[in-house]
Amino acid sequence: MGSILLDQLDEEWAWLAHSRRATLALTRWAQCDAELREFANLNELVTFVNRRDRLAEGDAILYRLVCRAHVDELAARTVLACMMPGIKRLTCNFRWAHESSDEASAAVLAVMWERIRTYPCVRRPAKIAANIQLDTRQRVGRRVDRECKQRAAGVLGASGCPVEGAVA
Repeated sequence: MGSILLDQLDEEWAWLAHSRRATLALTRWAQCDAELREFANLNELVTFVNRRDRLAEGDAILYRLVCRAHVDELAARTVLACMMPGIKRLTCNFRWAHESSDEASAAVLAVMWERIRTYPCVRRPAKIAANIQLDTRQRVGRRVDRECKQRAAGVLGASGCPVEGAVA
């Protein structure tokens, strides 16, 4: 796939997960949420959330984080790190509709970041990763579909920019 953007996010996460800021945040979060006390750093937390043999426990942790993500950027970034396997899958799925892998990953990341920051915790308290993934896939898919229809109608050029003089 080769997305420089996703590689940069992975590199940033490797540093951020062990930073003083992350350690302080995890300590602060663990004061309210006992489930978070077992982790020495955010990388351990992300690894745990992505385990397939502890889905319910991982989902409970992801729920705690995504509820914090409304007001806590580091919690949102941690959820994003948990979602990286899904982001990479969606980037591959939508690569056909974009000029490059980086463009596809940027489209997926923008939609997923917005969904993480606005996730409806009260209304959807379970299967957090699946819901975020599905919402992102649907929103990116709708946007791609809309752009394809506009291109076919001559409203958008191949680059995705409006065609001068075209009427929507």
